Amino acid sequence: MTTLRQNELLKGFLKERYFPALDGIRAVSVLLVMSNHLHSNYAFLRRMPGWTGVDFFCVLSGFLITTLLLREEKDFGSVRLAPFYIRRFFRIVPIFLLVLLFYFPVAYFGEHGIRWAAFKSALPLYLTFMQDFVPHEAPFSFSWTLGIEEKFYFIWPILAFLLLKKLRGRALVAGAFFLVSASLYLIFESVSDRAYFHARSYAALALGALLACLLASNLAQTYTRWISRIPSFLPPLAVILALALVFYDRQFVMALDLSIALLLSHLLLIPSSVRAWFAAPVLVWIGRRSYSMYLIHLLVLTPVRVALHPKSVFAELAVLVIAYFITAGLSHLIYLFVEEPMRLFGKRVIAKRLSNSRQPVAILDTPN
Repeated sequence: MTTLRQNELLKGFLKERYFPALDGIRAVSVLLVMSNHLHSNYAFLRRMPGWTGVDFFCVLSGFLITTLLLREEKDFGSVRLAPFYIRRFFRIVPIFLLVLLFYFPVAYFGEHGIRWAAFKSALPLYLTFMQDFVPHEAPFSFSWTLGIEEKFYFIWPILAFLLLKKLRGRALVAGAFFLVSASLYLIFESVSDRAYFHARSYAALALGALLACLLASNLAQTYTRWISRIPSFLPPLAVILALALVFYDRQFVMALDLSIALLLSHLLLIPSSVRAWFAAPVLVWIGRRSYSMYLIHLLVLTPVRVALHPKSVFAELAVLVIAYFITAGLSHLIYLFVEEPMRLFGKRVIAKRLSNSRQPVAILDTPN
Protein backbone atom coordinates (compact mmCIF):
# COMPACT_ATOMS: atom_id res chain seq x y z
CA MET A 1 0.00 0.00 0.00
CA THR A 2 1.41 3.39 -0.98
CA THR A 3 2.26 6.12 1.49
CA LEU A 4 -0.40 8.31 -0.12
CA ARG A 5 -3.06 5.66 0.49
CA GLN A 6 -1.93 5.22 4.10
CA ASN A 7 -2.18 8.97 4.65
CA GLU A 8 -5.71 8.91 3.24
CA LEU A 9 -6.68 6.13 5.64
CA LEU A 10 -5.37 8.04 8.63
CA LYS A 11 -7.02 11.28 7.48
CA GLY A 12 -10.27 9.38 7.05
CA PHE A 13 -10.09 8.21 10.64
CA LEU A 14 -9.20 11.68 11.94
CA LYS A 15 -12.12 13.27 10.09
CA GLU A 16 -14.67 10.63 11.12
CA ARG A 17 -17.04 11.69 13.89
CA TYR A 18 -18.91 8.42 14.34
CA PHE A 19 -17.77 4.82 13.91
CA PRO A 20 -20.75 2.51 13.20
CA ALA A 21 -18.62 -0.66 13.37
CA LEU A 22 -17.94 0.01 17.05
CA ASP A 23 -21.67 -0.24 17.73
CA GLY A 24 -21.49 -3.66 16.09
CA ILE A 25 -18.81 -4.58 18.62
CA ARG A 26 -21.18 -3.49 21.40
CA ALA A 27 -23.97 -5.67 19.99
CA VAL A 28 -21.72 -8.73 20.13
CA SER A 29 -20.39 -7.77 23.57
CA VAL A 30 -23.81 -7.58 25.21
CA LEU A 31 -24.61 -11.02 23.79
CA LEU A 32 -21.45 -12.33 25.45
CA VAL A 33 -22.46 -10.78 28.78
CA MET A 34 -25.93 -12.32 28.55
CA SER A 35 -24.45 -15.74 27.79
CA ASN A 36 -22.46 -15.46 31.01
CA HIS A 37 -25.65 -14.94 33.01
CA LEU A 38 -27.49 -17.80 31.34
CA HIS A 39 -26.30 -20.02 34.22
CA SER A 40 -26.41 -23.07 32.00
CA ASN A 41 -26.89 -26.58 33.30
CA TYR A 42 -24.27 -27.76 30.83
CA ALA A 43 -20.54 -27.56 31.50
CA PHE A 44 -19.63 -26.42 27.99
CA LEU A 45 -21.91 -23.37 28.14
CA ARG A 46 -20.97 -22.63 31.75
CA ARG A 47 -17.31 -22.41 30.74
CA MET A 48 -17.95 -20.10 27.80
CA PRO A 49 -16.11 -16.81 28.57
CA GLY A 50 -19.16 -14.58 28.26
CA TRP A 51 -17.74 -12.42 31.04
CA THR A 52 -15.18 -11.16 28.51
CA GLY A 53 -17.91 -8.98 27.03
CA VAL A 54 -16.84 -6.54 29.74
CA ASP A 55 -13.36 -6.39 28.22
CA PHE A 56 -14.78 -5.35 24.84
CA PHE A 57 -16.80 -2.60 26.50
CA CYS A 58 -13.83 -1.36 28.56
CA VAL A 59 -11.36 -1.19 25.68
CA LEU A 60 -14.02 0.65 23.66
CA SER A 61 -14.77 3.07 26.48
CA GLY A 62 -11.12 3.86 27.14
CA PHE A 63 -10.55 4.55 23.45
CA LEU A 64 -13.70 6.57 22.79
CA ILE A 65 -13.54 8.78 25.86
CA THR A 66 -9.87 9.59 25.31
CA THR A 67 -10.41 10.28 21.61
CA LEU A 68 -13.34 12.54 22.45
CA LEU A 69 -11.18 14.60 24.78
CA LEU A 70 -8.16 14.67 22.46
CA ARG A 71 -10.23 15.91 19.54
CA GLU A 72 -11.98 18.52 21.64
CA GLU A 73 -8.59 19.78 22.78
CA LYS A 74 -7.34 19.87 19.19
CA ASP A 75 -10.42 21.71 17.91
CA PHE A 76 -10.77 24.23 20.73
CA GLY A 77 -7.37 24.43 22.37
CA SER A 78 -8.50 22.96 25.68
CA VAL A 79 -10.91 20.48 27.23
CA ARG A 80 -13.96 21.77 29.08
CA LEU A 81 -14.34 19.22 31.86
CA ALA A 82 -17.68 20.48 33.18
CA PRO A 83 -19.52 19.82 29.87
CA PHE A 84 -17.79 16.44 29.65
CA TYR A 85 -19.10 15.42 33.08
CA ILE A 86 -22.56 16.76 32.27
CA ARG A 87 -22.65 14.64 29.12
CA ARG A 88 -21.57 11.56 31.03
CA PHE A 89 -24.14 12.20 33.76
CA PHE A 90 -27.12 12.44 31.43
CA ARG A 91 -25.97 9.48 29.34
CA ILE A 92 -25.45 7.13 32.27
CA VAL A 93 -27.24 8.10 35.47
CA PRO A 94 -30.94 8.47 34.48
CA ILE A 95 -31.17 5.01 32.91
CA PHE A 96 -29.22 3.44 35.73
CA LEU A 97 -31.56 4.91 38.36
CA LEU A 98 -34.61 3.81 36.37
CA VAL A 99 -33.41 0.21 36.21
CA LEU A 100 -32.35 0.32 39.87
CA LEU A 101 -35.99 1.09 40.77
CA PHE A 102 -37.08 -2.16 39.09
CA TYR A 103 -34.70 -4.10 41.31
CA PHE A 104 -36.56 -3.04 44.47
CA PRO A 105 -39.50 -5.43 43.84
CA VAL A 106 -37.12 -8.04 42.40
CA ALA A 107 -35.09 -8.00 45.61
CA TYR A 108 -38.13 -7.81 47.90
CA PHE A 109 -40.31 -10.49 46.31
CA GLY A 110 -37.80 -12.61 44.39
CA GLU A 111 -36.49 -15.78 45.98
CA HIS A 112 -38.88 -15.18 48.89
CA GLY A 113 -37.04 -11.98 49.81
CA ILE A 114 -33.82 -13.83 50.64
CA ARG A 115 -31.66 -11.18 49.00
CA TRP A 116 -33.60 -8.12 50.21
CA ALA A 117 -31.25 -7.48 53.13
CA ALA A 118 -28.21 -7.64 50.83
CA PHE A 119 -29.86 -5.24 48.40
CA LYS A 120 -30.75 -2.73 51.13
CA SER A 121 -27.25 -2.77 52.56
CA ALA A 122 -25.77 -2.29 49.08
CA LEU A 123 -28.08 0.59 48.13
CA PRO A 124 -25.67 3.37 49.24
CA LEU A 125 -23.00 1.78 47.05
CA TYR A 126 -25.34 1.69 44.06
CA LEU A 127 -26.34 5.32 44.53
CA THR A 128 -22.72 6.50 44.72
CA PHE A 129 -21.50 4.31 41.84
CA MET A 130 -19.38 2.24 44.17
CA GLN A 131 -21.14 -0.96 43.10
CA ASP A 132 -17.80 -2.53 42.27
CA PHE A 133 -17.73 -3.24 46.04
CA VAL A 134 -21.28 -4.63 46.24
CA PRO A 135 -21.45 -8.24 47.54
CA HIS A 136 -22.11 -10.77 44.81
CA GLU A 137 -25.30 -12.00 46.47
CA ALA A 138 -27.00 -8.58 46.16
CA PRO A 139 -29.38 -8.21 43.20
CA PHE A 140 -28.00 -6.02 40.38
CA SER A 141 -24.43 -6.73 41.54
CA PHE A 142 -23.42 -7.40 37.93
CA SER A 143 -23.49 -3.62 37.43
CA TRP A 144 -20.08 -3.51 39.17
CA THR A 145 -18.55 -2.56 35.83
CA LEU A 146 -20.27 0.84 36.01
CA GLY A 147 -18.43 1.55 39.23
CA ILE A 148 -15.14 0.83 37.45
CA GLU A 149 -15.99 2.93 34.40
CA GLU A 150 -17.34 5.87 36.38
CA LYS A 151 -14.09 6.12 38.33
CA PHE A 152 -12.20 6.08 35.06
CA TYR A 153 -14.47 8.76 33.57
CA PHE A 154 -13.91 10.96 36.62
CA ILE A 155 -10.18 10.50 37.22
CA TRP A 156 -8.70 10.05 33.73
CA PRO A 157 -9.82 13.42 32.25
CA ILE A 158 -8.46 15.29 35.28
CA LEU A 159 -5.18 13.39 35.23
CA ALA A 160 -4.63 13.37 31.46
CA PHE A 161 -6.00 16.79 30.47
CA LEU A 162 -5.80 18.97 33.55
CA LEU A 163 -2.53 17.77 35.07
CA LEU A 164 -0.79 16.45 31.96
CA LYS A 165 -0.47 18.78 28.99
CA LYS A 166 1.60 16.67 26.58
CA LEU A 167 0.36 13.71 24.55
CA ARG A 168 3.55 11.78 25.28
CA GLY A 169 2.96 12.07 29.03
CA ARG A 170 -0.61 10.87 28.63
CA ALA A 171 0.53 7.89 26.58
CA LEU A 172 3.21 7.02 29.13
CA VAL A 173 0.70 7.19 32.00
CA ALA A 174 -1.85 5.09 30.11
CA GLY A 175 0.84 2.56 29.20
CA ALA A 176 2.14 2.38 32.75
CA PHE A 177 -1.40 1.98 34.12
CA PHE A 178 -2.02 -0.82 31.64
CA LEU A 179 1.17 -2.65 32.61
CA VAL A 180 0.52 -2.27 36.34
CA SER A 181 -3.11 -3.39 36.06
CA ALA A 182 -2.16 -6.29 33.78
CA SER A 183 0.46 -7.41 36.32
CA LEU A 184 -2.02 -7.15 39.18
CA TYR A 185 -4.57 -9.27 37.35
CA LEU A 186 -2.00 -12.07 37.14
CA ILE A 187 -1.27 -11.74 40.85
CA PHE A 188 -4.95 -11.62 41.87
CA GLU A 189 -6.07 -14.45 39.56
CA SER A 190 -5.64 -17.06 42.28
CA VAL A 191 -6.19 -14.75 45.26
CA SER A 192 -9.37 -12.73 44.80
CA ASP A 193 -12.00 -12.86 42.07
CA ARG A 194 -13.12 -9.29 42.81
CA ALA A 195 -9.60 -7.86 42.64
CA TYR A 196 -8.91 -9.93 39.52
CA PHE A 197 -11.93 -8.60 37.65
CA HIS A 198 -11.22 -5.03 38.78
CA ALA A 199 -7.58 -5.18 37.68
CA ARG A 200 -8.33 -6.55 34.23
CA SER A 201 -11.11 -4.01 33.67
CA TYR A 202 -8.80 -1.11 34.50
CA ALA A 203 -6.17 -2.66 32.24
CA ALA A 204 -8.67 -2.78 29.36
CA LEU A 205 -9.68 0.86 29.92
CA ALA A 206 -6.01 1.92 29.99
CA LEU A 207 -5.31 -0.06 26.81
CA GLY A 208 -8.14 1.73 25.03
CA ALA A 209 -6.80 5.10 26.22
CA LEU A 210 -3.31 4.14 25.03
CA LEU A 211 -4.67 3.26 21.58
CA ALA A 212 -6.38 6.66 21.39
CA CYS A 213 -3.11 8.41 22.27
CA LEU A 214 -1.25 6.35 19.66
CA LEU A 215 -3.67 7.28 16.88
CA ALA A 216 -3.38 10.96 17.81
CA SER A 217 0.44 10.92 17.93
CA ASN A 218 3.24 11.26 15.40
CA LEU A 219 3.43 7.46 15.36
CA ALA A 220 -0.07 7.17 13.89
CA GLN A 221 1.16 7.08 10.31
CA THR A 222 3.65 4.29 11.06
CA TYR A 223 0.97 2.40 12.99
CA THR A 224 -1.49 2.81 10.10
CA ARG A 225 1.13 1.43 7.70
CA TRP A 226 1.57 -1.61 9.94
CA ILE A 227 -2.18 -2.18 10.36
CA SER A 228 -2.76 -1.85 6.60
CA ARG A 229 -0.46 -4.82 5.98
CA ILE A 230 -2.58 -7.13 8.13
CA PRO A 231 -5.18 -9.15 6.18
CA SER A 232 -8.72 -8.16 7.18
CA PHE A 233 -9.58 -11.68 8.39
CA LEU A 234 -6.72 -11.78 10.87
CA PRO A 235 -7.92 -9.35 13.63
CA PRO A 236 -11.30 -11.09 14.15
CA LEU A 237 -9.53 -14.45 13.96
CA ALA A 238 -7.11 -13.25 16.65
CA VAL A 239 -10.08 -12.33 18.87
CA ILE A 240 -11.67 -15.76 18.31
CA LEU A 241 -8.41 -17.55 19.11
CA ALA A 242 -7.94 -15.41 22.24
CA LEU A 243 -11.47 -16.30 23.35
CA ALA A 244 -10.59 -19.96 22.86
CA LEU A 245 -7.52 -19.50 25.05
CA VAL A 246 -9.60 -17.80 27.74
CA PHE A 247 -12.06 -20.71 27.55
CA TYR A 248 -9.27 -22.96 28.85
CA ASP A 249 -7.54 -20.50 31.18
CA ARG A 250 -8.75 -17.03 32.08
CA GLN A 251 -5.16 -15.85 32.58
CA PHE A 252 -5.07 -15.32 28.81
CA VAL A 253 -7.54 -12.43 29.08
CA MET A 254 -4.78 -9.87 28.43
CA ALA A 255 -4.13 -11.58 25.11
CA LEU A 256 -7.81 -11.06 24.41
CA ASP A 257 -7.61 -7.35 25.30
CA LEU A 258 -4.67 -6.89 22.94
CA SER A 259 -6.53 -8.70 20.17
CA ILE A 260 -9.55 -6.44 20.78
CA ALA A 261 -7.28 -3.39 20.41
CA LEU A 262 -5.97 -4.87 17.15
CA LEU A 263 -9.51 -5.43 15.88
CA LEU A 264 -10.54 -1.89 16.82
CA SER A 265 -7.49 -0.49 15.02
CA HIS A 266 -8.39 -2.36 11.86
CA LEU A 267 -12.05 -1.34 12.01
CA LEU A 268 -11.11 2.30 12.57
CA LEU A 269 -8.42 2.58 9.91
CA ILE A 270 -9.07 0.03 7.15
CA PRO A 271 -12.23 -0.22 4.99
CA SER A 272 -12.94 -3.94 4.66
CA SER A 273 -15.66 -6.56 4.59
CA VAL A 274 -15.10 -7.05 8.34
CA ARG A 275 -15.86 -3.37 8.98
CA ALA A 276 -18.95 -3.66 6.78
CA TRP A 277 -20.13 -6.68 8.76
CA PHE A 278 -19.78 -4.95 12.13
CA ALA A 279 -21.44 -1.85 10.65
CA ALA A 280 -24.48 -3.85 9.51
CA PRO A 281 -27.66 -1.84 10.30
CA VAL A 282 -29.11 -4.43 12.69
CA LEU A 283 -25.89 -4.62 14.72
CA VAL A 284 -25.59 -0.83 14.81
CA TRP A 285 -29.23 -0.55 15.93
CA ILE A 286 -28.62 -3.03 18.76
CA GLY A 287 -25.29 -1.47 19.67
CA ARG A 288 -26.89 1.95 20.08
CA ARG A 289 -29.12 0.42 22.73
CA SER A 290 -26.48 -1.80 24.34
CA TYR A 291 -26.13 0.24 27.54
CA SER A 292 -29.75 -0.20 28.55
CA MET A 293 -29.62 -3.80 27.30
CA TYR A 294 -26.73 -4.42 29.67
CA LEU A 295 -28.67 -2.96 32.59
CA ILE A 296 -31.97 -4.79 32.02
CA HIS A 297 -30.87 -8.08 30.48
CA LEU A 298 -31.14 -10.11 33.69
CA LEU A 299 -34.69 -8.83 34.25
CA VAL A 300 -35.54 -10.48 30.92
CA LEU A 301 -33.23 -13.49 30.82
CA THR A 302 -34.34 -14.96 34.15
CA PRO A 303 -38.12 -15.03 33.48
CA VAL A 304 -37.59 -16.30 29.91
CA ARG A 305 -35.49 -19.15 31.26
CA VAL A 306 -38.08 -19.97 33.93
CA ALA A 307 -40.92 -19.84 31.39
CA LEU A 308 -39.24 -22.05 28.77
CA HIS A 309 -37.47 -24.37 31.24
CA PRO A 310 -34.82 -25.54 28.75
CA LYS A 311 -33.75 -29.18 28.94
CA SER A 312 -31.01 -29.26 26.32
CA VAL A 313 -28.05 -27.22 25.13
CA PHE A 314 -29.98 -26.08 22.06
CA ALA A 315 -32.97 -25.10 24.18
CA GLU A 316 -30.72 -22.99 26.42
CA LEU A 317 -29.21 -21.31 23.36
CA ALA A 318 -32.76 -20.59 22.20
CA VAL A 319 -33.47 -18.98 25.57
CA LEU A 320 -30.42 -16.77 25.10
CA VAL A 321 -31.44 -15.68 21.60
CA ILE A 322 -35.07 -15.02 22.58
CA ALA A 323 -34.07 -13.07 25.67
CA TYR A 324 -31.51 -11.10 23.61
CA PHE A 325 -34.12 -9.82 21.17
CA ILE A 326 -36.74 -9.17 23.84
CA THR A 327 -34.11 -7.18 25.74
CA ALA A 328 -33.30 -5.23 22.57
CA GLY A 329 -36.98 -4.43 22.07
CA LEU A 330 -37.46 -3.21 25.63
CA SER A 331 -34.23 -1.24 25.41
CA HIS A 332 -35.61 0.52 22.35
CA LEU A 333 -38.45 1.87 24.49
CA ILE A 334 -35.93 3.08 27.06
CA TYR A 335 -33.91 4.61 24.23
CA LEU A 336 -36.94 6.51 22.93
CA PHE A 337 -38.42 7.68 26.20
CA VAL A 338 -35.44 7.98 28.54
CA GLU A 339 -32.02 7.78 26.91
CA GLU A 340 -32.53 10.15 23.97
CA PRO A 341 -34.58 12.74 25.91
CA MET A 342 -31.98 12.78 28.70
CA ARG A 343 -29.12 13.04 26.22
CA LEU A 344 -30.79 15.97 24.46
CA PHE A 345 -31.56 17.59 27.79
CA GLY A 346 -27.90 17.27 28.72
CA LYS A 347 -26.97 18.98 25.46
CA ARG A 348 -29.31 21.85 26.27
CA VAL A 349 -27.74 22.20 29.71
CA ILE A 350 -24.30 22.37 28.10
CA ALA A 351 -25.46 24.80 25.43
CA LYS A 352 -26.86 27.11 28.07
CA ARG A 353 -23.67 26.87 30.09
CA LEU A 354 -21.57 27.68 27.02
CA SER A 355 -23.93 30.30 25.61
CA ASN A 356 -21.24 32.97 25.78
CA SER A 357 -18.57 30.85 24.10
CA ARG A 358 -18.19 28.52 21.14
CA GLN A 359 -19.77 25.18 21.94
CA PRO A 360 -17.66 22.04 21.38
CA VAL A 361 -18.91 19.54 18.83
CA ALA A 362 -20.07 16.16 20.16
CA ILE A 363 -17.16 14.26 18.62
CA LEU A 364 -18.16 10.73 19.47
CA ASP A 365 -21.63 9.60 20.32
CA THR A 366 -21.30 6.75 22.77
CA PRO A 367 -23.43 5.68 25.75
CA ASN A 368 -20.46 4.34 27.69
